[in-house]
Parts: sequence; structure tokens; C-alpha cells
Amino acid sequence: KQLRSKHFLLDPTYNNLNHGSFGTIPRPVLEKQNELVLLQESNPDKWFRETIYTLSENSRVKLAELVNADVNDLVLVEN
Repeated sequence: KQLRSKHFLLDPTYNNLNHGSFGTIPRPVLEKQNELVLLQESNPDKWFRETIYTLSENSRVKLAELVNADVNDLVLVEN
């Protein structure tokens, strides 16, 4: 329970058995997501014209290093 409360925002009285379909995300992921939403909201034109592409490319580069692949062989898709 300590691990769950440290990393997730689940109600302590809730026993989550269906993490695949309707799961929650870890706190650090939620914090980063909120940071990106605020960045987007602070300058939406720049976000959609520049920032999102830079961030996506940076993610592809990091992922390529992680899985030992060529960055040009990786694409990001919505899940």
C-alpha cells in the first residue's frame, strides 16, 4: 500500500483490479503531463507550430538510445 500511495493517486479504500482498461498513471507522469499542459496553454501557437515537434523528436532520440535503434526507424503513435 505504501508503494501505491507513493506512486499513484488512488483512493486508499479503492481496490483497483482493472489497471489495463481504466488504470491510473504514476504521479511523476501526471506531473509531467500537467507541466506540458501548462506549457501548451501559455503559448498555444508556438506549442502547435514548434514545441510539440521538438518534444516529439527529443522523445524519439531518447527512445532510440534506450532500445538501441536508429531514430529514423521509430515513430510515435497515439495509444
